[in-house]
Amino acid sequence: MRAQRLIFIVSALVMAAGGCRDRAADPDPSREPATVAPTDPSREPATVDITDPSREPATVDITDPSREPATRLAPPKIAHIITISDLVGVLSEKGWISEGVVPGISPEGHYNSVLFSRPGNTQMVAVQLWEYRQRGDAVARWNALLATYPGAVINDTVVEDTFFWSRGAVAGLVFLEAGRSRVLALSCHTRLCDDTELLRLALIAHERIR
Repeated sequence: MRAQRLIFIVSALVMAAGGCRDRAADPDPSREPATVAPTDPSREPATVDITDPSREPATVDITDPSREPATRLAPPKIAHIITISDLVGVLSEKGWISEGVVPGISPEGHYNSVLFSRPGNTQMVAVQLWEYRQRGDAVARWNALLATYPGAVINDTVVEDTFFWSRGAVAGLVFLEAGRSRVLALSCHTRLCDDTELLRLALIAHERIR
C-alpha cells in the first residue's frame, strides 16, 4: 500500500515539475495552443551561472528597508475548486479527507495544490492549479506538462486545450483556461476514477475557475 501511495505522489510531482487510457498516442498539432519553444531564451527564466562570480546576483542589504525584496505573493486559492462533496457525488466513496498540499511541492505565488484521500487507503485524488498574470506563461506551462507525457491524448472535452494522460495506476487530465491564464491538473488512481469520472470532476473545476 505504501508503494502505491508513493507511485501516486511521484506522478503528481512529475506534473508540477513539468490521456484517455488505451487511446492513440499522437496528439493532433492543430489542437495545440501556440507553443513556447523551450529553447527560446525570451521565454525561459533568467538563470545565474554560480561558477562565474560576475554573474552572481547582487547582495541585498537587509538593513536598508528600501532594498528589501518584494513581499512574496500568496498562492492561488484552490479549496473551492474540488470539494469533498464533489468527490462523494462523482466517485461514490465516502470518508474523504484533505491531506493538504501535494508533498514535496511548496505552494507559491503562481501554484497551489490539494491532495484528497480516505484513511487507511492509498488511492488518492490530487488537484493542482497554476495561475499566471500573462497568458503566455499559462500556455508555456500547459505545453510543458503535455511534453511530460508522450502518450497524452489532446481533445476538447473541457476546453479546446485539454489532454488526458495515464501512467501505471494513475491517470490525469490537464486543461488550459487561457482567458484567465490558468492551468488545472487532476490526478486520480485508476481504481477510483475512470475517464468519465475524471472528466466530470474536471468540468466541475472548470466552472469554478473560468
